[in-house]
Amino acid sequence: MSRMGSIPKEATGYKYEISDRVKAGFNIDAATDPAMKAFNEVALEAGLGDRQAATLIPKLLDKFVDLGIVTLPKPTEQLMGELAPATFSGTDTERQAAGAVRYNNAQNYVKALEANGHLSKDASADLLLLTTTRGGLEAVDFLMSRVQATIKPGGGATDGITAEQIRARQADERNNSTSHKYDPAFAEETQNLYKRFYGG
Repeated sequence: MSRMGSIPKEATGYKYEISDRVKAGFNIDAATDPAMKAFNEVALEAGLGDRQAATLIPKLLDKFVDLGIVTLPKPTEQLMGELAPATFSGTDTERQAAGAVRYNNAQNYVKALEANGHLSKDASADLLLLTTTRGGLEAVDFLMSRVQATIKPGGGATDGITAEQIRARQADERNNSTSHKYDPAFAEETQNLYKRFYGG
């Protein structure tokens, strides 16, 4: 058999061994993935041998990742840790928890804006995407601090507290479990106020 291999009779005849990192990152099943199916059809039309295809596609996908052309999704734990408030300095687990609260509150806020007619469905979808990046979440936080008179994300009472006051509490060292000023009662109260103001 030549280096190019043989040309399959059908597009389904191409087989690939995709690297674990690409397979896990994109949940690709080479046998059923629409993109892989499309490539198989083009490969067959171009007369590509099965050995050629088996080498080309896996290496091409890995190269795309290495060059940053395609970005693998971040593990949930890593993403949540990156979304924690910039002033937060707890353990990795604590950072992930803080990031998850911030992310969920932002998501609830945007969904509430749509539900109350402040945003269209398309605008809401675009804004929800912002909550998955640090910079985007900062922008949503800014919006939450400005658009509060006509909407309360969680629908709960806030006892007159403002977003600025909540931010000030979050930056207080009494919320930092690694600080000698850490106050569990203060930290718990801050978390409760945050949830009541933004929902969650």
